[in-house]
Amino acid sequence: MYAENIIATLREPFLVLNRDLRVKTANCSFFESFHVSHEETENRLVYDLGDGQWDIPRLRTLLNEVLSKDHPIHDFEVEHNFPDVGQRIMLLNARKFSPEPNSPPLILLAIEDVTERRRLEQQMLPQPQRVRDLGPWHIRWPKTLVS
Repeated sequence: MYAENIIATLREPFLVLNRDLRVKTANCSFFESFHVSHEETENRLVYDLGDGQWDIPRLRTLLNEVLSKDHPIHDFEVEHNFPDVGQRIMLLNARKFSPEPNSPPLILLAIEDVTERRRLEQQMLPQPQRVRDLGPWHIRWPKTLVS
């Protein structure tokens, strides 16, 4: 109960997964951010969420690392296009956790949407840096004046 209240108060989307990678708990921020309901989320395999929207190769890599090596992951960047919410850049933090001795492990997964922050950072780059980042196909040639 104590842990569930903490998870519920988090601002960022948050999932608790069991060892089979099924969603044990999701917070309101997750439901709101990804336009899903409790029924569509809880007790489902994380990769099946949103009609397979979460079947992301980099997420599979992350969760396998956490499960197999008991290695916490910090700021693992994933970029993905979600049909209902659009292109998102997310930083994922995950950690294996046993709520009680001799109990099956859980995975705590925090999801921070940094899409807007990255867009603002890109806007703040000096113009030559932005052009280099866009690549040669985005260079706009100056208009020529015709007399």
